[in-house]
Amino acid sequence: MSGHSVVNPACDIAGGCEVRIGGQRIVLMPQRCALWVEAATLILADLHLGKLETIAATGAPMPRGLLEAELARLVSAVQQSGARRVLVLGDFLHARIGATELVCDAFAAAREKMGVRVEVVPGNHDRGLARVSDRCSVRVLGDVVEEGPFVFTHDALTLEGDARGGRGRVVWAGHEHPAVVLRRKSERIKLPAFVVGQGEVIVPAFCSFTGGGVGRCAGRVFAVGEEVWEVAG
Repeated sequence: MSGHSVVNPACDIAGGCEVRIGGQRIVLMPQRCALWVEAATLILADLHLGKLETIAATGAPMPRGLLEAELARLVSAVQQSGARRVLVLGDFLHARIGATELVCDAFAAAREKMGVRVEVVPGNHDRGLARVSDRCSVRVLGDVVEEGPFVFTHDALTLEGDARGGRGRVVWAGHEHPAVVLRRKSERIKLPAFVVGQGEVIVPAFCSFTGGGVGRCAGRVFAVGEEVWEVAG
């Protein structure tokens, strides 16, 4: 597709796939995030921090160690990529009830390990974000952020006019939790995916415990497993 080309699928980041989007170098990473090389920025969406705690609050049993595993994956992504900033495209939180002191302190500890600033474009689940942003050590931005050739938001479908890919900009968003189903004979596996379309990029949910599908997303699909690769249409 015009403007989006694979540069080096075997890039320096283990398992990553490098593409050019909006004239910029982007590495799609198996940790379900993307490195914007020129800005040293790690882009992700739908962290849904506290989701497991929200479910547990209903009385459902949940295994231990899942929050720590999710945050360890984020720390690993920052360390591997050399990013100096993490930009979360919405749904940093899952629900107010899950944003406990323990959860916020765990994220703040992870941010200290990363040693980078964390900025959040609010999403529809982030109604309690202002209350915990200081404790989590994150900076809350506006609902739409323009930077270089890109527009960052949570849900691309909420943008209108020039904000939606106007003036040659590419919209980055989450919200839709894109995934792809791979089939071989009787075998079937569903994997998170990046969708790189004309004028927009939809990133997979960083949270491992989300549903989703390609849905209305149209464009090149990159499946995410132990490595990232483009799935033939």
